[in-house]
Amino acid sequence: MTKDNQTEKDPASWKTSMDSYKGGSAPPAELIGGGLIAGIIGNLLTYHVLPAQEDHSNALTLLFQSMALPAFLFFNETHQCVQFRQALSPKASYSPAAAEAEGLVPFEILESNRIHRNQMESFAYFFTSALSLASFCSEDSIYDARLMPAMVLNYTIGRFLYRFGYRSQNPHKRLFGMAYSMVVCVPGIFYGMYKFATEVVLGA
Repeated sequence: MTKDNQTEKDPASWKTSMDSYKGGSAPPAELIGGGLIAGIIGNLLTYHVLPAQEDHSNALTLLFQSMALPAFLFFNETHQCVQFRQALSPKASYSPAAAEAEGLVPFEILESNRIHRNQMESFAYFFTSALSLASFCSEDSIYDARLMPAMVLNYTIGRFLYRFGYRSQNPHKRLFGMAYSMVVCVPGIFYGMYKFATEVVLGA
């Protein structure tokens, strides 16, 4: 019996996986707190281990050079999706929309697609916040351009932790990786908004 037939003849198993993939209704706070603490420590360690940058104008260059790390992450996600489609559901490989409409997509494929989509969504706000910070590196003396590779490295680590947590028996564990990467994203977003308001809008 093929995987497609197994999915079709045992919808209860597929539905159980779909209903429980979030890990339950009460996410444990310690995973979020632990991820935040680990993210703060990881970013501080990385920043101080990297060699200091005398020329702050290198920030954008270092940011773009560091993009090889999330590029590898996205390549891995795409590769995982392709592998699951080919191994578990030939129809989902050559006609994903039709297979999903007929309820023939194994849960593993849907899960992998969701992980991939979440990674891309998180990168959208990470990259824009990193660009915002890089633009101010040459003006502020509170940090130097090594902040950029430190941010990218820890964002990538956090998103890999997110993937491993999502694929675990308790997908709530993905919250650890999510919180780890949010340490990089959220401060950059709010700092960029502050600088925009004070320097662009108010002209301070």
